[in-house]
Amino acid sequence: MAYWMRVFCTEGEPPPLEDVLTWVAERGPALALDTDLIDVDPSSPGWTQAAISYRPEKQPFLAETIIATEPEAKEELDEFVELLEDAQDSPAKGNVLAHLRQTTFIVANQIPTSDFENDGYDSVGEFMRFFVEQNGGMIQADGEGFYEGDKLVVQLD
Repeated sequence: MAYWMRVFCTEGEPPPLEDVLTWVAERGPALALDTDLIDVDPSSPGWTQAAISYRPEKQPFLAETIIATEPEAKEELDEFVELLEDAQDSPAKGNVLAHLRQTTFIVANQIPTSDFENDGYDSVGEFMRFFVEQNGGMIQADGEGFYEGDKLVVQLD
């Protein structure tokens, strides 16, 4: 079974993975690309999928970038707008909806819950924090909702 966490980004374009991994390493967790699972050029800004390892003996999480103009992204954005219809009206809900309308790309992270530990979640968190700080990102976690920083601002059931 997998758990999904996404970052909806409103600024710039997906950066090369080597930039993301260097930034994360400066803050603590050392992440590595699992190129045996998915072959990706770490210096390319045009990456679409990557397997990212937080510990060699554990399954990596899978990261995928989706440009907002692609049909898959439009479908995903529409799905979250629809989910938000059931959320209680609030200024935070309005902010999330506005953010979704301004999204230029999404970074979707698939986490293998059957073989993942707390330091893995911390690593994914730092990976996503790059996009929050560098690309105007807002985090969404399945079964939880939307976050501004570490604060859950709109809960989704």
